Amino acid sequence: MATYVGALGFSAKAIVIFRAPMTGVQVGVVGFSDRFKDAHLPSFLKAYKELNFDIIAVSDIWKKKREDGRDWLAKQLDHPIRACMNTMSCML
Repeated sequence: MATYVGALGFSAKAIVIFRAPMTGVQVGVVGFSDRFKDAHLPSFLKAYKELNFDIIAVSDIWKKKREDGRDWLAKQLDHPIRACMNTMSCML
């Protein structure tokens, strides 16, 4: 089961995919920007382990931004990140 929070009318720009109760909440970043790097990710990093959240994918319409986001997040989180052109391709 997957939930796309943007379709529900929330302003958060993330995809939350629930795979199984023991894996935690897997998050996909929609749009890799300076605001995300400078404000959103530092807040996320403060609590993500304790709350059992993890970023698994990044989506951006621009190929270079997608690839930069994938590489940068992989370094920050120390695991592979999937790069997706759009949110639907991340959910497959």
